[in-house]
Amino acid sequence: MWHFTIYLAQPNELYSMGLNQKIFNQIHNTQLIYNICWEDPDIDRALMQINSVSKIVMITSAGCNALCYLLDNPAHISCVDINPRQNAVLALKIALIEHTNFNTLFDFFGKGHHPSAKAIYQEKLRPNLSDGKYVAFWDKHIKHIEKGSYHYSGTSGKMAKWIIGRMRRKGVYESVLALLEETDPRKRTELFNYCYSLIFPKKIAGFVNSTFAMNMLGIPNSQKKLIESDEGSMYNYIYIKLAHIFTKLPIEDNYFWKFYIKGGLSRKDITPAYLQEKNFEKLRSLVGKISLHTGSIEQYLRSTKLQFSHFVLLDHQDWMAYNQPELLSSEWQAIFGKAEKNAAVLFRSAAKDRAFLPDFVQRDIAFKDDIARHLHAKDRVGTYGSTHFGVLNPKIIPL
Repeated sequence: MWHFTIYLAQPNELYSMGLNQKIFNQIHNTQLIYNICWEDPDIDRALMQINSVSKIVMITSAGCNALCYLLDNPAHISCVDINPRQNAVLALKIALIEHTNFNTLFDFFGKGHHPSAKAIYQEKLRPNLSDGKYVAFWDKHIKHIEKGSYHYSGTSGKMAKWIIGRMRRKGVYESVLALLEETDPRKRTELFNYCYSLIFPKKIAGFVNSTFAMNMLGIPNSQKKLIESDEGSMYNYIYIKLAHIFTKLPIEDNYFWKFYIKGGLSRKDITPAYLQEKNFEKLRSLVGKISLHTGSIEQYLRSTKLQFSHFVLLDHQDWMAYNQPELLSSEWQAIFGKAEKNAAVLFRSAAKDRAFLPDFVQRDIAFKDDIARHLHAKDRVGTYGSTHFGVLNPKIIPL
């Protein structure tokens, strides 16, 4: 979907940008990227105020947040992802909810491990996956849940596993686990700085700043450039964000980072709402309201007859900000064209502001910046530069 057309660049810059995009495309087009959603659904639900008439279109990612939104009983959720592997993850979660029990769901996607995963998959899950691409993916990857931790699969999981390996080699893994439990502000700061200096010394800044490392985390070069324009380098940005997460935010309910640091969650941990036993039967009764679609958001919007009350765009606006302003504009036209009256839009960005948006978007959305900034500061993921939420004024003729 994404390719570079930057007319002011010099030939050597064009070559570098094209090569970087090819690296990202190769990773994104052949791999699962996100094994958990990397956006805080509690923030999303507080902003969106979902109810029984809400019709949501969103990027699937790993499906965690769609299942959390479902607990607010919307009329429908359309999950769209250009990477079919991301939809495959949500499809397996739906099959688990419909055809197994809470314990099995939790072991697969909370704990990240089940010793009989292959047998359960063959008997109860595989026959209930509607898309051959989902079957092909899980035929190959169910082994990660049976023999290891699901949370160390996918490119983001592999990067997490590499970092955990560094923690162990540097002798700080136990200190990082202690940091997850520490509540004293002074001790948290001391522990964080000690661990960070050993895990991410300046001598590996070159690797941290590399396109390859960022692509493995699902960050394309266009988003990387947004970050670098604000913070100078990815290395600086990562320090700023991790320091905020581990020294300023409450840590006891931060399941996002515990998934990766601990390799999975236990029943004693605070978990995403969809992995809480009290919600399982409600999810089972509502999960039929989710539909899965492979393709881009714009492709889906231009092909469906549905109108939507909520658009959840994650951070993918950043992916087009530097290199594809024409596609960014076209996607927003599709969004306006399929928006109900007073429809809401929610997205995040690595940038500190939304200056990269087309002029008509800036003009025709009433952004709720005060509440978005207030909740952004509490976001447990903590890796984005800004959160944006607003109400659309659909002046453009519907599609």
